[in-house]
Amino acid sequence: MNVGDIVSLKTDHPYEHKVGMIVERTFEILPPGTNQILVYKVLLEGTIINVPYKWLQKLNTHPSSQEK
Repeated sequence: MNVGDIVSLKTDHPYEHKVGMIVERTFEILPPGTNQILVYKVLLEGTIINVPYKWLQKLNTHPSSQEK
């Protein structure tokens, strides 16, 4: 997944099924862990939240693959 991709958050995430846009990718330590993991910063309803990859689902937004 890349910056600018439109994503949806998976079921059981506090923001489940909400749609947002990736604005940055970083390696961070998220509680309660002690290891750095890949975290996507997602712009969601005017707020940027940190979301690990396992909670994201990329939405198909490429115009040539959309049904007409």
